[in-house]
Amino acid sequence: MKTLIHTLPLLFLSCTAFAQDNAGRTDYARVEEALGSWDAVRGPWLAQSLSAMSDNSSVPTRNFPEKFTPHQMLGMVPLETRMEIQRISTAARGNKGDQAFWTDITRFVSAPNCQSSS
Repeated sequence: MKTLIHTLPLLFLSCTAFAQDNAGRTDYARVEEALGSWDAVRGPWLAQSLSAMSDNSSVPTRNFPEKFTPHQMLGMVPLETRMEIQRISTAARGNKGDQAFWTDITRFVSAPNCQSSS
């Protein structure tokens, strides 16, 4: 019985932390939708890749012939789609979303807009 009393709070805290992490990323479905609308094959891969990079995980295996990196692929996404993803991530950060995750997404999506100074 004592073990149960000590275990329940730990279980509750674990579930709460997991729920908060998922809640912080609920808007990511909109990012997946935007990228999927751009390209039905490459878009979902790119969405999974961005999420994986934010989590310091491996980028998923490509299911298309080109050997593009996520950064190179983002450069092919239309500017209006990238701007929509930036709006989603900015709003999600403002709504107390997973701050680090959404900051990464904003940074990744903004990088193809950078111009070389040389």
